[in-house]
Amino acid sequence: MKTRLIETGTRRLSAYLLSCMALAETELAHAGAGGSLSEAETTATWVLNIFSPGLLLSLLTILLIGCGIAVYFGRLSGQLFVKILIGSVLLFGARTIAPKIVALF
Repeated sequence: MKTRLIETGTRRLSAYLLSCMALAETELAHAGAGGSLSEAETTATWVLNIFSPGLLLSLLTILLIGCGIAVYFGRLSGQLFVKILIGSVLLFGARTIAPKIVALF
């Protein structure tokens, strides 16, 4: 039974990854032949547009609630929770932090 579930999950994951790659190739094809830098910028913009701030805030909230519950039940240490908290703030706040760092130079 477990083997079938793992195989089904693996098939779904590979189908999902294949569809994401197809979408990425389609997006790159529509980007035009301007140059390698414009293609990279278009791809980066596309990836950033996928992860809207509302989605990222929801993911961060779910992550921190899950970690808090794990700390409460003794499955996660307090130090690791603080590291996850700082890392997630840096990761999910990169959209706001990066322009401020670039403005310094």
